[in-house]
Amino acid sequence: MIRLFMNIRKKLSTFNSLSADRHGQLSTQKGFTLIEILVVVAIIGILAALIFTNFTMIKKSRDAQRKSDLRKIQTALEHYRADTGLYPLTDDFPTCGSSWAAGSITYMEKVPCDPNGSVWWGSIGYFLPGNYYYSSGGDNYSIIACMENTNDPEKWYPADMEPWMSCSTKTLNILSNP
Repeated sequence: MIRLFMNIRKKLSTFNSLSADRHGQLSTQKGFTLIEILVVVAIIGILAALIFTNFTMIKKSRDAQRKSDLRKIQTALEHYRADTGLYPLTDDFPTCGSSWAAGSITYMEKVPCDPNGSVWWGSIGYFLPGNYYYSSGGDNYSIIACMENTNDPEKWYPADMEPWMSCSTKTLNILSNP
């Protein structure tokens, strides 16, 4: 009797798990339909496109900030040269985040830092965490930023990448004295 009850129970549980297919026949197959899979793939694709677009916009905005920072430094350097007759030497240029003043004249309240906090280590110039690269012999100067957007129209690829190996994109923006 117990065996009969168990067999009936087993058959009922099997019957409950069956479902009708499009021809009205019972089927035990389980899974996702093609439409469900396509909808999930489409949603993932849309989310990935939105995330990628936002990531690209973040890079472009940081690069725009770098270009603006370099122009501000260039303006301050030209004011300094107008007052002293020379540009500050490489070792005399202030680090990012500090004030730049000579005597009673303040050229920059706060020297800008790289928005990404890039670290420059190289064989020439002034390298400290967050600083833009600055090099000067007094008569001329170069200010360099490592750009993140490799499609930037103002990019520059140096012929000798040795000193710029810390720039992962190998894409630079350079300002020099006019």
